[in-house]
Amino acid sequence: MGSNASQAMKTAIGIILTVALASMIIGIFMLAAGWMSDAKDDMNDSHSEVADSKYMMYESTNLSGSEVVNAIRKYARKPEFKITIKTLKDGGTVYTKGDVGETKNVTSSKYVNPSGIFAGKLDRDANNVVMGITFTQQ
Repeated sequence: MGSNASQAMKTAIGIILTVALASMIIGIFMLAAGWMSDAKDDMNDSHSEVADSKYMMYESTNLSGSEVVNAIRKYARKPEFKITIKTLKDGGTVYTKGDVGETKNVTSSKYVNPSGIFAGKLDRDANNVVMGITFTQQ
């Protein structure tokens, strides 16, 4: 009978130790999952900052008209990326596909004077991703 009690005690201790070890392992995995999630979020934030850094030179900066036209050529080719130019004669024209359109035609209301001064502003979506740039003539 003592042998059965001893065997039952060993089995109970084995089960308790197994459950405790499993709980510790699950706890470590949960903690690691939290760290990984935080690391992924930090990496996504860093990626967004790096991806948007090429546009930051246009944020709250005065640029010449020639720089504005170059921005159309450089960035408006991206899908879903728009450059809006508001001149003193035109309320706003959206440029896509890198086409500078009437910006070089002196008689057009969409003409962009190469020596004109334009204020830049980044256009962002709900996720704070840069989706375009608006240039307003000063």
